[in-house]
Amino acid sequence: MKDRRLFVYGASSVMMLLVLTLLMRVSIGDLPVTSASAQGIVLSAAELAPTERIIVDYVRDGCRDHQNWRFELIGGTERRLTVIDAGGSYDSGETPSDGPSAIGTIYLSSRDCRGIDDLLRIYRHPDGSSGSTTTIRIRVSYFRDQEKIGVERFVDQGMIENWIWQRDHERMAPGYSGVTPEMLSFPDLVLRAAKASKSASESRSAASLTGKRSADNNGDTFTDLRR
Repeated sequence: MKDRRLFVYGASSVMMLLVLTLLMRVSIGDLPVTSASAQGIVLSAAELAPTERIIVDYVRDGCRDHQNWRFELIGGTERRLTVIDAGGSYDSGETPSDGPSAIGTIYLSSRDCRGIDDLLRIYRHPDGSSGSTTTIRIRVSYFRDQEKIGVERFVDQGMIENWIWQRDHERMAPGYSGVTPEMLSFPDLVLRAAKASKSASESRSAASLTGKRSADNNGDTFTDLRR
């Protein structure tokens, strides 16, 4: 009986030790926490044909922010990317956005498209990186001639976007990160689209003001001629 109790206590101790070890490994990011899945055909942004398009639904939940964005990339010689706030997005201290609204549209270079392909390639090969308090859920849908031909889903609780930020702002990124010089992040694309939209709006306002002044001047000239 005594030996039996010792066996039970020993087994319990081993189980507790295993659980504690597992929890410690999860807490320091030693276990995979990033997932990826794919169905159907996957397209390349750099090789996207005129009849093809890629739609990315991106949801980011952080400690103090929530982002809900949609990216639509149209193929062809000029690859056009439209960025939409799908609703509910906010940063710390801000009121969540009401509903879908266009953020902006930009045209991507070949380098930009390679940067998107590089980013998705990283997401397709989870390396178990963790350490971020942010969870990012991404769904990438592929279309050809209006028909949906494939979809990929990623859940990232790692540091990919942080590594890209380090590359751009601190001129460094971990060698094991897989971050390439061309790699883009989705927040980068949102900022570029918003900046392009603001620039276009300012140009329209300036043109409108110039047209109004021209009309006023023409009116003055006409009045002077009548005198």
